[in-house]
Amino acid sequence: MREKTEFLSTEKCREIGQSCVCFNLRRAARSITRFYDKALQPIGIRSTQLSVLMTIKLKKDGIVLSKLAKATMTERTTLTRNLAVLQKNGLITIEAGEDRREKFIKLTQPGEETLLKAVPMWEAAQKSVAEQLDDGRIGSLLKELSAVTSISMS
Repeated sequence: MREKTEFLSTEKCREIGQSCVCFNLRRAARSITRFYDKALQPIGIRSTQLSVLMTIKLKKDGIVLSKLAKATMTERTTLTRNLAVLQKNGLITIEAGEDRREKFIKLTQPGEETLLKAVPMWEAAQKSVAEQLDDGRIGSLLKELSAVTSISMS
């Protein structure tokens, strides 16, 4: 005898799609990332790269890879691939740290200049988002996103 095969209903798929925090956060992230990427396109960087460069800039003397990964909530291997692009474009340097196993990342002068060019573009994109969402909603959204990033999944 053949076993009956069960199928997932369309309704259940719709319910999961509408209620899944992961799916909806990733969908919103992809949408807003495209928006900011388009704003930064004239200087040849992406919003993810801007975030990494800004995080490096916050540490005047540079930052070790493991701390940068933690600060950006990025897997080390993914971050290493992304840093290679920034290094190739001359925006950062990657050197051996005090512990030879660790990598030390610093912003270069062209990296500093890129950040200076990026800020007005980011401000224009941010203003556009603020016009589409009122300030109260942005404040609430940022507060909620901060709470989400603090969730421990261990």
